[in-house]
Amino acid sequence: MAQRNPAATASNVTYTPVQQEILRALREKIEPTRSTAAYKLGLFAVASLNMLLPLAYFGLIFLVAHAMYWNHRYNSVGKGGWWMVYLGAYVWGTVTLVFLIKPLFARGSKESPPLKIKRSGEPFLFEYVEAICRTVNAPVPRTIRLVCEPNAAASFSGGVAGLVTGRMELTIGLPLVTGMSVRQLTGVLAHEFGHFSQGSGMRMSYIVRVINYWLIKIVFLRDAWDEKLVELSNVDVRLSPIMYAARFCVWLSRQLLFGLLWLGNALSCFLLRQMEFDADRYEARMVGFRTFTSSFSRLAEMNIAHQMALGDVETFHSEGRLPDNFPALIVATAPRVTPELRKQFRKFEAMRRTGLFDTHPTDRERIESARKENAVGVFQLAGEQKDPPATVLFANLDRICQGITIDFYKSALGKEFKKSLVHPVEGLIRRREAETEAGKSLDRYFQVHIPVDRPLPLDADSVKPPARPQEAARELKQAREQMLAALVEYKPLPERYDQAASTQFSTVEAMNVINCGLKYRGADFGLPDDRPETAQAKNKRARAAVQHLAARMLVFETAASERLSAALRLLQVPKVAAAVPNGAELQSQVRDLVESGRQISEIISELPALQGLLRGAAVLLSRIGNKHNPKVVESIVGQLEGMSSQLHSIHDQLKGKPYSFDHADERMTLQEFVIPFVPEPMDFGGLVGATQQLVERLFTLQVRVFARLAQAAEQVESVLGLPRLPDPTAPADDEVNAK
Repeated sequence: MAQRNPAATASNVTYTPVQQEILRALREKIEPTRSTAAYKLGLFAVASLNMLLPLAYFGLIFLVAHAMYWNHRYNSVGKGGWWMVYLGAYVWGTVTLVFLIKPLFARGSKESPPLKIKRSGEPFLFEYVEAICRTVNAPVPRTIRLVCEPNAAASFSGGVAGLVTGRMELTIGLPLVTGMSVRQLTGVLAHEFGHFSQGSGMRMSYIVRVINYWLIKIVFLRDAWDEKLVELSNVDVRLSPIMYAARFCVWLSRQLLFGLLWLGNALSCFLLRQMEFDADRYEARMVGFRTFTSSFSRLAEMNIAHQMALGDVETFHSEGRLPDNFPALIVATAPRVTPELRKQFRKFEAMRRTGLFDTHPTDRERIESARKENAVGVFQLAGEQKDPPATVLFANLDRICQGITIDFYKSALGKEFKKSLVHPVEGLIRRREAETEAGKSLDRYFQVHIPVDRPLPLDADSVKPPARPQEAARELKQAREQMLAALVEYKPLPERYDQAASTQFSTVEAMNVINCGLKYRGADFGLPDDRPETAQAKNKRARAAVQHLAARMLVFETAASERLSAALRLLQVPKVAAAVPNGAELQSQVRDLVESGRQISEIISELPALQGLLRGAAVLLSRIGNKHNPKVVESIVGQLEGMSSQLHSIHDQLKGKPYSFDHADERMTLQEFVIPFVPEPMDFGGLVGATQQLVERLFTLQVRVFARLAQAAEQVESVLGLPRLPDPTAPADDEVNAK
């Protein structure tokens, strides 16, 4: 691609003053980093050793083939059982050769194609990228591609062809554009192009990565052929020795190659870490050390926000909607990365040490290395905007984001994707923010997370106005005082309750295995020994602990339930509703939510039995192997039929029950949302999927129901003059006055 004058623009295109200033700031070239002789020698040694690995691999293939030839040339069938050795050698050799060679022809996984953009659509972006390349003294990319992930990369275009011709392509994650400043993004791109400022090093690293990828496929790739080989080992007793011997040969060859892979990865990862240090110097010299460090924090935040946004998309999709601009959703999610999450990430980074197989050094090491540059940065912007958002680099950013978002959905959902699912991201963000505020009310109202499998009881009277409102108000205040008085004792109990329930589940699984006469190890179930008596005794103690803890938790939960119910009853009083914002509408919403909450809570109480059947069937299926065991089969069939029966019962209970939240389909029911259909009794995979969706959606709905109810109750208490309780995470100087 021809280099352009930085002051020039495409024909009939006028750049904004900010864009022109960006190009002017990219005129000064960075002093290239000089590689030491030791670095060059190490680079050459690493590349040379890695290039010997394919020779070792093909040498192993040659040895196996030669062994087969030697068997044919010098061995004979002979007498007795020697024919098995003679023919077995052919089988062993053929199987080993096939399993050594087949990974080379395996197809890679399909990924969603990035969006390639043209210069005519985004002329300034191309000018900007070319200016960075001139500053870094790197080759200009032939193409620019955009993706939905918060990442950037410069790579050879077209694989091996790009390696030979030196053609490059640049990949930019749109969340970096929507979530970073111009200086931060410029530093990130300078880092990527810094890799290519030393062409020989990049070419060697590319070769090393390709070689290691081959070896990874050979050592770890498993497919239907591997399963077939295992199956043939148990089909015929006469063939079993030959098949097991063939499996041993395949295993042994893979172990030898694993040793080569281990060595190759250790060497190549050392090379890649050195290249990261080198590229970091270019970034620091481009934008300065302060911007360099801020980019690390922002990248970490954007990656966390990306994972959170994926969860939000899944939630939106469950209600028949998808945001039309995924990068915008990621950026809007970034403020939800709490100080606690940032603190945990910093603590993790402070404790992390660079491992032998890490491709990147730790952030701490990279920052310390860049600090030595003591760089201010050649990229300095003048004018009113010293560091504008990176969105100024694009002319049609919203349209591009929406286009790549659609491509992302098509790739992820396939035929399930419909354009009717796509809705403006702004509306979905507002819905999410409303849910977040309701969640905060839930935390404040109860001051603790009540386990989702222990819903607070709500009776039908919760939506009936009290006969004596003043007496109901006194009951509310009294229940609030009782709840807060029991709070200190309650706080540690939910975690202990979960641990006891988990132990109860695992010991039931252990006893299922024991009762079916399968191979049993107590350590697999968290038990100290393999004696059946130990599992039975621990199960008995766990059941007792669950009952004891549940009784202790009931004191707080009863008071909390009475407090909530009293507030909801008072909301039905016209005078109270009139004092609450949108009181009449809130009255109707609460009535629907209480009805849904009661239905959901009733079903949640049935889930432990269903989950026990699921875990029991799963643990038996994982141990049954290829041997026919009537007792195990009978137990599995019984548990699957039990799961199917319970799912049908829940499916029938939810029939016609309205869905109480906003959904794209106004006719949506709880049945269609939670469990639209029940798989056949012997469809284990289908039953697992249906059960997992049932549990996940019921728990999510319960939290949403109680969050909205707590939000309404909080407003009622405010009307009654009761102070809002503090956020549980916020430090309180004095005890909360419940009066």
